[in-house]
Amino acid sequence: MNYKMKEKSLIHSWEKPMRFINIMIFIIALLGGTAFLIMSLMSDPENITDESLTVFMIFPLIVMIFVTMGRQYGKSRANSVEINEKQFPEVYEIVKEFSEKLELGYVPEVYLTQAGGAINAFATSFLSKKYISINSAIFEIAYLEHKDMDTVSFIIGHELAHIKRNHVTFKTAILESVARMIPIWRSAQSRAKEYTCDRHAAWLAPEGKKGLILLATGKHMYKHVDIEAYLEQSKHYKGFFFWLYNLLASHPAGPKRMRALLEEGNEGEMF
Repeated sequence: MNYKMKEKSLIHSWEKPMRFINIMIFIIALLGGTAFLIMSLMSDPENITDESLTVFMIFPLIVMIFVTMGRQYGKSRANSVEINEKQFPEVYEIVKEFSEKLELGYVPEVYLTQAGGAINAFATSFLSKKYISINSAIFEIAYLEHKDMDTVSFIIGHELAHIKRNHVTFKTAILESVARMIPIWRSAQSRAKEYTCDRHAAWLAPEGKKGLILLATGKHMYKHVDIEAYLEQSKHYKGFFFWLYNLLASHPAGPKRMRALLEEGNEGEMF
């Protein structure tokens, strides 16, 4: 089944409405600031209020986002090894295959980064460059610890989904910039995106989805965890502070995330 036929079922139901609301918040802030500025100029050009200058805050914000994304791209290139046909070709082939399945039309750059043992990966962009950075601790499970290419494939699929869904573009960063100032809203939309990307990854690499437990237990122990027992245990994770943690977290709580992958019809609980 090609991507177009699967796309709708892979996107969390909250993602598109939240994206629309982000755009509306940005437009309202821009128009509101412009209106304040015009009214201040018309009433008293010499007494412009701080509120009326809100519209001009957009421009330094755009510059800040541009510089931040550019600096991150420079850092990734300076402190990493690029994965390609000659460097870790097995991984590059996975990236290439998944890029074709997602109908990206190109193969994003991928970098291997040493990050002090942290288990993480991220996708981002700079101008027309879309790329993925994968920490070396994740690669060790594929080449040294467990010879587990399935979990690495799942992680790659997840990050490519961020690129496919335009979560990491400069345009998206600008349109979300105002909405992201709202803490609970910022974390909620991030969780919706993570569920979407998990579903894409599970479609691309179904054998690797249990590897998500890697994030909870680390690269040495994750293969020894009984997933069913973990999910059963997690049913008792209730109460105000568990709810509060999930409410403010950029990623869904581990048990919620795992259940969304393994339970039929569960797209992922937002709260």
